[in-house]
Amino acid sequence: MMLPPPIADLHDRFSRGEPLSDDDQAILNTWYAEQDQAEQELFGRQPADDTIQTIHQQIVEAAQHLVQITQQITATIATNDAIRKEIAILHTRLAQHVSGRAA
Repeated sequence: MMLPPPIADLHDRFSRGEPLSDDDQAILNTWYAEQDQAEQELFGRQPADDTIQTIHQQIVEAAQHLVQITQQITATIATNDAIRKEIAILHTRLAQHVSGRAA
């Protein structure tokens, strides 16, 4: 199934945990709902609306949680990189200090 380019971009960004604006999230949620409706019509089933809404809400909450976790991981990676650089600088300084004493 080919997605329209704007929807494909939003879906891709959302599935990778990138934050979406409220408007973009609303567009994507509308598209998801349309796809759900098309699937239901295709398969001739009409699950209870409450069940669909509950599951949809759980998916949205899980996706939001994944976004938060992704942001935390990204921040941790940046912090670790900064600490690694600082450690490398300190190792260099220590080696210079030790070699200066030996001379």
